[in-house]
Amino acid sequence: MTALNPISDQRRWLLQLAREAGDRHFEPKTGLCLIVRDTCWYATSLLFDNSLERKNRGNELLQSLTSSDGTHTPASMLSLLHGVPDRLDERTKNALRSAIRSELVNAAGTEWKDGNVNHPLGAYCTLILGGELHSESWAVELGLRRLGRFQQRIGDHRSRRLRQSEMSEYNSLTYTALDLTFLALIGEYGQNPEARSLARFLEEALWLNVSMHYHAPSGQFAGPHSRSYFEDSFGGYSVLHGALLAASGRQIFLDPSLSVRFDHPSDLLQNALTAITPYHFPRRAAAIAWEKPFPFSFRMTTYGESYHENSRRVVRPDGADPARSSDRPFAFDEEVYPGGWTDLTTFMTPEFALGSAAKPYVNAGHSDSVMLRIRRSDEIKSLSDFRSAFTRGVYNGALPGVPNSCHTSSSDVDASYLSEEGRCATYQHENRLIVSYSPKRAGHKGIKSFRTDFIFSYTTPFDIITVDGTPVTRYPVQLRTGSRICIHDGRTFILLIPFEPVPAGGSSPLHLSVEKDFFLISTYNYDGPAKDFARDEVNNWSSGFFLELWTEDQFGDWAEFLDHARAVNVEATVESKIRRIVARSKETVMEILYDPFREHILSRKWCGMEEEITHMDVSAAGVSEGPFCPRTLFGSEALNR
Repeated sequence: MTALNPISDQRRWLLQLAREAGDRHFEPKTGLCLIVRDTCWYATSLLFDNSLERKNRGNELLQSLTSSDGTHTPASMLSLLHGVPDRLDERTKNALRSAIRSELVNAAGTEWKDGNVNHPLGAYCTLILGGELHSESWAVELGLRRLGRFQQRIGDHRSRRLRQSEMSEYNSLTYTALDLTFLALIGEYGQNPEARSLARFLEEALWLNVSMHYHAPSGQFAGPHSRSYFEDSFGGYSVLHGALLAASGRQIFLDPSLSVRFDHPSDLLQNALTAITPYHFPRRAAAIAWEKPFPFSFRMTTYGESYHENSRRVVRPDGADPARSSDRPFAFDEEVYPGGWTDLTTFMTPEFALGSAAKPYVNAGHSDSVMLRIRRSDEIKSLSDFRSAFTRGVYNGALPGVPNSCHTSSSDVDASYLSEEGRCATYQHENRLIVSYSPKRAGHKGIKSFRTDFIFSYTTPFDIITVDGTPVTRYPVQLRTGSRICIHDGRTFILLIPFEPVPAGGSSPLHLSVEKDFFLISTYNYDGPAKDFARDEVNNWSSGFFLELWTEDQFGDWAEFLDHARAVNVEATVESKIRRIVARSKETVMEILYDPFREHILSRKWCGMEEEITHMDVSAAGVSEGPFCPRTLFGSEALNR
């Protein structure tokens, strides 16, 4: 018996999700379901259909595909040849072998450079397994060498004081699932023992990472997330949920309608690849996922590449419509976001999970640098049984869950994500969080508005929400700054204190509103006629908030929590362009100094002591050793154990 023989009910359900999505999006005129890669996944799902005609159609589609990405598509083809050869006819096998051979050179052109992880791992999978398939030793050797460098970098990359512990593209509920898949394929099917062993080590270490982030009480993955689509941010469905379902065999609540709601069919089609992947899920990972003691917290270092903002060329080609920015060719903005070292923090109780990234992942196109998950019920059976919340900086009125025009990049964006148009810096200590925002400099022209949002999923109202002690039941509401927003949700108490925005977008720059399935707490820096500003000027704009989370058993009652909220004091000042934010609460003091122009955190102090992380710290119910507390994930000492 293997993971694919007999195939589990969970995996069959994933195949069904992919098949249904493919049926909706397949275009007979082109013979494609969205793109070549997604068509390969759709065809994979058809191979498991009960109808012989549909199975044959799956083979025919696979025979017609011409791969050109060198990463996801050939790796998916290899998963078919190795995993389900009995469902492929000889013409299909020959077509796949030929396509994979032609992709080896393309795969050789993709290398990881402290940024995107999923495409390089797809390329290394193609080089190793495709090289073995065609007896191309150069490809196998190149793939193995690059996979080895990847492990050394994410586990043992060091500076004078720091050592890396997490991937650059970290904890993505879409792309981490692909990472696991490509590593599992090498670990299961690789003939080279060194490649197979290394891939298996990396996969199992990544499963530990995934399990650390899994908040079983809410059934959601804790943040932060380097890259998120809306179903990932909203919670309730993700490809990583599907991978955990397939690998563990456990029952997990999933609502795949979210990918339809947010127009992201690829996340459903990818389930076909997940369903035929022979994952290696360690027992330790299962224990961490479902048995971790609370409070559970961890901090990790990571390192990312410098990156430019997506944009378009200033000069339009001849005949272009001046009113259509999309007629200008894609180009990167000249300025660069500094990469380098940063750290990630996650804190969990049975009732909530709060995660944050000190600085964003590359250009933070759709990052969740702040992510909150809340359990609202003892059993997670619907979207109303939990809640999620995350942040965005937004130009010119863009809204969550609908198609928008991204002002910063001059591009139209579908409903699958809301572009991050701000730059975010955070300081988190367990259940407390300071968040500082600036607009992206590249959006400095034609500004009609800029706001910072704390966005809640809103399938059901909060139990209670008050502003300065007064209940609020109707929206929208516009408020002066300095307000204390208190929320009772399930067994979680939330205190949110938005900072005074500089400049302030009107006399009442704090707005509470409901937009379909979302509840927004918004702070406006500008709201008026379209206007151009200097880059340095918008870089100097500031907003943000202080957040505290408590479980209701930490207070006698709601009234006691409101009394506590009144006593919390927050100061946000700027001197010589350096932001200083101080939060005083329950005899504790948090302080952050931040330079928004260099995007450099100068200091983070807890009760006067500098908080530092050099590699990785994990704490489970106050204990920092044992099965729930790995000291490293990808480091050499774990590899050589």
